Amino acid sequence: MKTILLTICCFLAFLSYGQTSPQTPAALYVSEVTEKNPIPFFIGATGENSWGNTRIQRNYDQPWNQSPGERDRSSSRNSNNSDAVLRLMEYNSAIALNPRDAEAYSNRAIEKFSMNDYAGAIADLNKVIEIDPKRADAYYGIGFIKMAIADFKGAIENFNKAIELDPNFTDAYFARGNLKMDQQDYNAAIADYEKLIQLKPGVAAFYFNKAIAEEKLNSYEAAKADYEKVIKIDPKDDAAYYNRGVINYTQNNYKEAIADFSMAISINAQNAGAYYTRGIANIASGQKDNGCSDLKKAEAMGYEKAKEQIKKYCN
Repeated sequence: MKTILLTICCFLAFLSYGQTSPQTPAALYVSEVTEKNPIPFFIGATGENSWGNTRIQRNYDQPWNQSPGERDRSSSRNSNNSDAVLRLMEYNSAIALNPRDAEAYSNRAIEKFSMNDYAGAIADLNKVIEIDPKRADAYYGIGFIKMAIADFKGAIENFNKAIELDPNFTDAYFARGNLKMDQQDYNAAIADYEKLIQLKPGVAAFYFNKAIAEEKLNSYEAAKADYEKVIKIDPKDDAAYYNRGVINYTQNNYKEAIADFSMAISINAQNAGAYYTRGIANIASGQKDNGCSDLKKAEAMGYEKAKEQIKKYCN
């Protein structure tokens, strides 16, 4: 299939060394359309935190050490530049009093990152490493910043080091797996997601992203099995039903596809794409009236692709 849109967002929260935040998945949006397959391949991921089903665009503008709640409040914090300057002055004073104060350098790096001083933030984190070479969180922070500036090779190198120092560092595995996905190294991404599942088997996002990688390798049965695990963990994940429905449609399992799209709609009635895909599946299974009804519903909801299919099948 020809991929016409692929956007991978990776952002992770880190509270302090040895204490990871709730995991937030990468959100992948893949729209694949061929002449033989009019169904758009939408792939999204739900979160394991307060964002719920929010799909997040590529955005690395918040510090790596913030929890989701802190990120929600960060825009007001960042808008008050005078407060940031005061905090920088405090950390500067702490460092002047004790040039070996690793935490002061780490905190100052966070402030510099928030002010888009990426080079300064990296320099401070390198100082943390100079003081304490075993600080996995400092390598992770550098990796996070390099991810923000699109130095993905450098990001992976630092995530590798963080994992070397702390083999149970879930945020680092997650970030590395997501970047491997971005580089289309799907087998390596799957390996990282499998390690995450081993460390934290109850996190739906890990199974979800693993399923996405498996889909890209056409390992559809493995992907369906992982979506099933997502659904067991989070029965309200409409994206898992939707994506499994797309696989079933691709395999000509129209009855199962329709059931999955129907579940997605029951969870999220505003999902116009699910009406569209259920309409296509209904038509493919010989249920033209039901299919056209769904396509017209999708069109009424503003789903532009539905117009072409209505013209083709319903007029």
